[in-house]
Amino acid sequence: MDITPSLSSHDHAFHPLLKSSSNDNGYLSLPEHMKLKKVILFTRHGDRSQISRTCGEKYKENDQLTEFWKSKLPSHETTLKLHNAARIINLELEPSDIDGESVSDFIKSSTALNHDVPNVYIGWDSINTPYGMLTELGSQQLQHLGISMRARYFDLLMQHNGTNDDDDDHSLSSSIYCRSTNMCRTILSLRSFLTGFLQSDTTTKPLIVRRHKLTETLYPQADGPCHKISQRREHLFSDNFIETKILSDYEVFEKKIKRVLGFENHPVNWLVVKEVLTCHTVHGIKLPEEITDEDIDKATIIAATMWGRLYNVSHTNMYIYLYYSLLINKTLVGQRIE
Repeated sequence: MDITPSLSSHDHAFHPLLKSSSNDNGYLSLPEHMKLKKVILFTRHGDRSQISRTCGEKYKENDQLTEFWKSKLPSHETTLKLHNAARIINLELEPSDIDGESVSDFIKSSTALNHDVPNVYIGWDSINTPYGMLTELGSQQLQHLGISMRARYFDLLMQHNGTNDDDDDHSLSSSIYCRSTNMCRTILSLRSFLTGFLQSDTTTKPLIVRRHKLTETLYPQADGPCHKISQRREHLFSDNFIETKILSDYEVFEKKIKRVLGFENHPVNWLVVKEVLTCHTVHGIKLPEEITDEDIDKATIIAATMWGRLYNVSHTNMYIYLYYSLLINKTLVGQRIE
């Protein structure tokens, strides 16, 4: 099981050949005349189960598949760690309403979760469990990333808190501002990251801030399906973009996928095809016999092009800039956005 996080986003500073006894985290040190005052880290969620329950009429959800994904949820031990890593607060609710949202009937009755384990599935999509949820593998990936970032930034946080005591993790949480979309897999990923980053701190939990749809500045805007994303998809992908811009043999490939997966009566949802086939491949679920590695590569090309168009900076920079400006202008070490 490979839990090593990707550091591709840090390639400008990360140099594996620099690893040594004096610089074992592989990063270039700051020049002496410069001082690092703030770190802004954006990260995706870790490995997850498939979101879509159906990938064509011939490749649907079934009881065996549901039980399989239940078995991949974070373990009892991991769930306890994640619960202890942070608290959740919604800025539109009273401050006392932390970790206090209702749990879906599925979660309450799920045999995958022990009654002695605190509930950590508090995103709007908890009703879909175990679909679209962070897996044990995903949690370990983000914990590993947290450990990596701790090795790089621990001293910085200690300096801002006026201590160099390596055992004093208590003050770390007061210097961290955490933000997540209101989805289980992103909240759990952040909790996993904090588990690795804070390590021994079990007394003071950083607050993970999330917002409801009306004040959300991140995609997806979620207290349910994100209608803005749906509207954008409909607008962008209604001009034969896929057929004319992506694959030279698109029509032949589309006919095969329609026949094998069962999309005969409606258009192929390539984003669904890609995410389901990827999740099944990663977790060793047997694919339909006629689906080849080349087919998965083609579906990947189509989906990647669609996602690239969907999140094209020329259309979405207003959201990126708004959130980034909040971090730059209002978030200082030891302070939180109110």
